[in-house]
Amino acid sequence: MEQACALAWEAFDAYRETAPETRARLLETIADEIEALGDG
Repeated sequence: MEQACALAWEAFDAYRETAPETRARLLETIADEIEALGDG
């Protein structure tokens, strides 16, 4: 559990330093992939 939390904080630090436009594109891509999976 501690390792997972440490990795999450590291990932968040990198994400926080990412430009807002890049973050928006990433989140839009993730949303598109989720929608493509459909309901089941």
